[in-house]
Amino acid sequence: MQNGVWITASDEIDTARMVELGVLAEESGWDGVFVSDSLPFTEHPDPWIVLAGIAAQTETIRLGTWVVPLPRRQPWQVAQEVGTLDRLSGGRIILGAGIGNSDDYDDYGMPYEPRERGERLDETLDIVTGLWTGEPFSYDGKYFQLDDAEVHPTPLQEPHVPILLGCWWPNKKPIHRGARWDGIMPFFPSLIDAEAGPHGEEETGSPEEEVRDALAFYRDVADEPGEVVLPTVPSEDPTAFAETAAELGATWQLATDLGGDLNAVAERIREGPRKD
Repeated sequence: MQNGVWITASDEIDTARMVELGVLAEESGWDGVFVSDSLPFTEHPDPWIVLAGIAAQTETIRLGTWVVPLPRRQPWQVAQEVGTLDRLSGGRIILGAGIGNSDDYDDYGMPYEPRERGERLDETLDIVTGLWTGEPFSYDGKYFQLDDAEVHPTPLQEPHVPILLGCWWPNKKPIHRGARWDGIMPFFPSLIDAEAGPHGEEETGSPEEEVRDALAFYRDVADEPGEVVLPTVPSEDPTAFAETAAELGATWQLATDLGGDLNAVAERIREGPRKD
């Protein structure tokens, strides 16, 4: 199982320091660095610019989003931005995508209705991957219509940049969507101090139980299970749980508990992935 680190901004960590921490992650033996995308939250600056800064100063570490609310972006813009970033990084990008939540839309004059946003997400993914072929691409959907459109540059990775879908357990629709693409980035109500997730998801058990159920469901619905980026899960026996998660199909363990203090975050990243 590969190990990634999730980096956010804070009062002490501005955009430039996020890039520095990403570079430090490669130097410290991490396999990937992930950043999030949400307009109203100061801890999530533009992901493409942050990842471009890290890409320009690294060579091997994978660079991903966790998670971009794609339905508020134009598909052709996403295709060009991610294609450019994949070329800049030498083929190291992972696109984590989802519908987002009401905070990503309401204040910007865009109605938030999860079903409609899910439909837009599906069309967006079809268009993005169609444009990534480099050939003239036409599309006649409910929300988007294209006529022999092209976008350049296309990604370096083939057949395309890996597309992983964010999902909140026990909501199963996003997991089905991830099964059609390249994997999932699940999150769990038991990991947050709130009554429910952003779409009303309620706890179905302990973190370990929710992870086990979600990954088992994904393996059942995916013909060929892909990547599973699993956030840090509290456990009395981290090593045993990591082994169980890997057996269930998790391919990434993502450290998400770094906090906002610059020195503490840098020290945690400098320690490298925990093997205990």
